[in-house]
Amino acid sequence: MNLKAAQSSLVLLSNPGGKVLPLKVGTHVAMIGPHVNAAMTLIQHDTGMVCPGVWHQGHEDGGDNDPESYHCVKSPLSAVRDINTGGITTFSQGCDVYKNGTDGFAAALASAKAAKVVVLGLGIEERHRVDCGEECLLHYERESHDRSSIDLPAVQKQLLAAVIKLGKPTVVFLLNGGMLAVDDFIEEPNVAVIEVSPSMIFSIKEHPTRMSPMMCR
Repeated sequence: MNLKAAQSSLVLLSNPGGKVLPLKVGTHVAMIGPHVNAAMTLIQHDTGMVCPGVWHQGHEDGGDNDPESYHCVKSPLSAVRDINTGGITTFSQGCDVYKNGTDGFAAALASAKAAKVVVLGLGIEERHRVDCGEECLLHYERESHDRSSIDLPAVQKQLLAAVIKLGKPTVVFLLNGGMLAVDDFIEEPNVAVIEVSPSMIFSIKEHPTRMSPMMCR
């Protein structure tokens, strides 16, 4: 029931002509983007105990910001690797969620060029980060903080535009707790878009991520 509820909460925003999704198992998939290998970020920060044997009192003890508290959560990358039997699944992050560095673009685009299909994990996050400043605050998603923009962070838009130019079938999943503008890519002919909201029912331990059955067949 937990898995079914999680799958039902997905929103498929676009799948042009039904040609991009579902992906065929056994193909060459390039997994790219700052959220494609996320685990902790998939879970709301004040959820409480997520993994067996790990309990914390929300943000009061800081455990909700400790990646070890989410050791049982399977990332989208791990889930697709498990499902894509007989195929090739590669990973290249490409960029940070917020920081405007493009040093990882070359490796990510090379990975995308070599693949038959690309999966891009983009979006925002709610956990406070001390390693970046104004660019984080602009897109930071949390209670008591209003965003001044609903755009994707600029570096992610750059990466997305570069991948789209390759003309490969591309699946974009957006991890966001609030609105994100999709105007720049929602009508691209080779791009399918899925919206995902962080929550406790994001598949844990015994299941692949809730988006995997939608993406693959």
